[in-house]
Amino acid sequence: MNLLRFIILNSFAFILAGIGIAMILMPVDIFIIVFKYMIAIGCLFNAAGIFLKWKKKKIIMDILILRNLNEIRPDTFRKYRGELCWELVYHYIFYKLRKTEKHRILSREEWEKTREKVFKRR
Repeated sequence: MNLLRFIILNSFAFILAGIGIAMILMPVDIFIIVFKYMIAIGCLFNAAGIFLKWKKKKIIMDILILRNLNEIRPDTFRKYRGELCWELVYHYIFYKLRKTEKHRILSREEWEKTREKVFKRR
């Protein structure tokens, strides 16, 4: 189960790593080889950054699951909202708590609050 959780929650990192490796292996003209390696290195560094945050993500997930076992408290999620690949973690926590309906409601509320801040008329 932990391996499956690792694969699902780091799927974006696997995609970036695949793109980076594909860029390195792809034969191209000598004139664009520099750009090819710049893109590959960027993808691989970002993938490594996501993989290195796995322990932190696991700790955050365990904390949030324990805090929201009985009742969903949106304030506990706001603290970690800006973390890398947060949406996947967010979906996983609500799936684990078997409250996916509540996730839809909270996501809609968050979107409306953000929209009000961004598009607020003066």
